[in-house]
Amino acid sequence: MLTKDSFMSSCPKVPTTKTKIEGLGDVFVVLFREGDYDKIKELSAGEQIAHALYMENGERVFSDDDVQPCIIEKMTTVTRNNVIKKMLEVNGMLATAEETKKS
Repeated sequence: MLTKDSFMSSCPKVPTTKTKIEGLGDVFVVLFREGDYDKIKELSAGEQIAHALYMENGERVFSDDDVQPCIIEKMTTVTRNNVIKKMLEVNGMLATAEETKKS
């Protein structure tokens, strides 16, 4: 039987979904909960990417210290754009923005 405790224990610390990003392959991308988008949109693009990508075990791929040496200096602009686009897409934000433009 479902209880509050069983439900809460089954919820991942950071919800993610497995997806494919051109230039990176299969990755886990964060799924926003209430208020997450408001927090992440205040970050730089590099910081957004660091907070967007997760490993299968639920840990972030890039730490805050990795933003400059790994994301900014090593990752191509195309790949960075693909990560941000996919983060918005899996969270249903990209479709909303495109639909708004069409209106």
